[in-house]
Amino acid sequence: MACNDFNNDGSLSIEDVYIYYAWYSVNSLPPFLRPNPITVAVVQAKYDTLFPNKPTTISSLPTDAPLRNGVNYYTDYNNDGNLSIEDVYTFYAWQSVNSLPPFLRPNPITVADVQAKYDTLFPSKPTTIVYIPELVCITPTPTPTPTPTHCYNHPDFVFNQTQGTYHCSIQGAIDVADDGDHLKLSADTTGTTYITYEQNILLDASKPKNLTIDGQNIYQSGYGSMIKGSNISVDSNAATLINLELSGCNITCTSTLSTTTIERCYMVYSQDIGTNYSVNVNLTNPDSTFIMTRSTLDSRLKTDPLSTSGGVNIDTTSESIVIISDNEIHNSQEAITITNGDCLIDNNDFFNNNLDIHLKDIPKGVMPSIRQNKFASTPTAVKITSLPTLAHGLVDMSYNYWGSATPTGRIDTPKNLPADTSPYYTGYNKSTLQA
Repeated sequence: MACNDFNNDGSLSIEDVYIYYAWYSVNSLPPFLRPNPITVAVVQAKYDTLFPNKPTTISSLPTDAPLRNGVNYYTDYNNDGNLSIEDVYTFYAWQSVNSLPPFLRPNPITVADVQAKYDTLFPSKPTTIVYIPELVCITPTPTPTPTPTHCYNHPDFVFNQTQGTYHCSIQGAIDVADDGDHLKLSADTTGTTYITYEQNILLDASKPKNLTIDGQNIYQSGYGSMIKGSNISVDSNAATLINLELSGCNITCTSTLSTTTIERCYMVYSQDIGTNYSVNVNLTNPDSTFIMTRSTLDSRLKTDPLSTSGGVNIDTTSESIVIISDNEIHNSQEAITITNGDCLIDNNDFFNNNLDIHLKDIPKGVMPSIRQNKFASTPTAVKITSLPTLAHGLVDMSYNYWGSATPTGRIDTPKNLPADTSPYYTGYNKSTLQA
């Protein structure tokens, strides 16, 4: 909510101070005269009586400010546990400082500035100011019915483009979204830095379906919104992560018949998180699908551009499907690892990885497909381990470009079968990989 913007006009003005005073006037009435509860309508009537020359429409009250860790940072300015006349005077003192001409106004306005003004204006009502008025509440939980200005100038706001509402966290935006909503994260507009969200995300069965979480511009500019070290749990129909930087994230898909898509994202390794992957994916239920498309995986440490680190690790069930298509994948120790599932790895550009693709524990009856990819500057392009006996399925590796890898290093299988020696697109004999 707009914490001290009680008339919701996008600024903190003298009218907001008067609203606080009107509320205080009602709240200080004797119990037998005081309305219970004190509503916006009650305070509006009091305001209109006290300040007829300053008409405004009240939208929220001082008591609507949320708590952070049980503390009212937003309207209990002296932090004494009560909303008192001293808090009204503090707001007035802040307004007095804020209304100074720009060449006289402190920038930023500090608690000390407001305290000095308060002591000058109200010497008979001494108090110690702890917090000063803020336009926007910084809180992880949005109001139950967010308004169009909710958290609009919070540095890492989340904008529900479908509904036109602002929220102070990704989860807060999800919790009040509707099916099919498009959530846009705050993105740096200078092209020089990231807006970082280190927040866990839950999309459970009670949450809206088919949500899109959009970082706006990371794919085009290389800068924008980053989700770092987060646990992302998807137990709904579908979710799409688009235009984001993902670093050290765990994505768990627990719903049957769900589809989780990473599109136009930039995945990097983050040493400070302490993981050995850029993105880790778990598909725990059958008939679920994970798609990674039109994205970039670059696992170099930013502090050491010559290093190669973790890639994308995907653990699946035998009935799940993994689609990796139209990506650039480079600078990883083990770029793509898929365990226990079916996959289509198609039209990707692999280069400068220690190992491009590692298929582990291929279940009986599935036929992974690795087609039309480009492999370059890679000791081992494809490694297959634990291929079951009588798999009944083939590993389709046709029409790939094997690049400069040595013939014996291109494909590593349980039988250590020789690879095609042609460096160009080939129709590699897929049937030879049948156990």
